[in-house]
Amino acid sequence: MDDRAYDKQENTAAPGGVRALPEASSIFVDDEGRYCWRGTIDLHENPTILLLIVKIMAGIMGFIALVLASFVLLDVLRGKLIYSGDVWMLVKIYALVLFAVTIITAIAYYGYAMFLGWSYSADYLMDETGLIFQAAPKEAKVLKDVAKATALITAMIGRYGLTAASIAGSSDKAASRFSRVFRVKGIREHQCIKVSEPFLYNQVYVTKRDYDFVYGFIRDHCPRAKCVEVK
Repeated sequence: MDDRAYDKQENTAAPGGVRALPEASSIFVDDEGRYCWRGTIDLHENPTILLLIVKIMAGIMGFIALVLASFVLLDVLRGKLIYSGDVWMLVKIYALVLFAVTIITAIAYYGYAMFLGWSYSADYLMDETGLIFQAAPKEAKVLKDVAKATALITAMIGRYGLTAASIAGSSDKAASRFSRVFRVKGIREHQCIKVSEPFLYNQVYVTKRDYDFVYGFIRDHCPRAKCVEVK
């Protein structure tokens, strides 16, 4: 999406077949009848992205804990004696890994936020069939630089080559098809709408003025979705 598009104040009136936009809306309608806008959040005040990262890391650490517990349980089922010292050692190793992951995650998040000037922006295109997300130019550049650096470091270490290659080729775009969405969660306070598909998750950022319009549109066009709104 072109930055220049966001200067088109004359294109905010809805054409035939398109819903009328809120007064003084930051959304405009392009020549194809799609709603277009740039969503921006303050990374100081809005914890949405940080909470998402925390949930992902908590899931990973929970999986690791489950694997370790499974190994202990297997040994018990096989009749192998389990010494308290061995269990305590596993707990200490897990705690150390958890601490390291927490520190690395915090450094990564706040470093990324500083690179972006504590503001994150994304561009959106939306019509009756779905929604396309694309990182704004500045964010996209930072994402690509981080991906390249990560790929280079992992390649130099000589491990996880597949992961490095996939990160280097990662995209800053994503698309949600409303027909596949099974959950929509709107969080008015954070100006965020979470759209979940079986294998895709998007967070849609809007202004306070446009929140009701975008949430209502997504809700009305996701026939299979359970819609929840948090005030």
